Amino acid sequence: MHTLATAIRATTVIGSEIQLATGETFGRVADVILDKGSDHILFVIVARSGALTATNLYYRVDWSDFNYDQELGAYVLSMTAEALERTQADSSIE
Repeated sequence: MHTLATAIRATTVIGSEIQLATGETFGRVADVILDKGSDHILFVIVARSGALTATNLYYRVDWSDFNYDQELGAYVLSMTAEALERTQADSSIE
């Protein structure tokens, strides 16, 4: 059974800051991808500005890898920057 007590609007999540467990800011939530068949979140698209260009890089991250930290006002990823950098980054998602 679904409950509103644990519900959150996608518009609240999109644009939120993403931090790593080390406290380093990694990027922001660019989008939330839903599965129409199961009504579940498939994954989150995380955007990070390119270090040498103005182009954003996009990372596909499982929703289960996020925890919201109320004190920080940010989502904290349970993975390292190195692990994220090894995932497929794409500048053409948006």
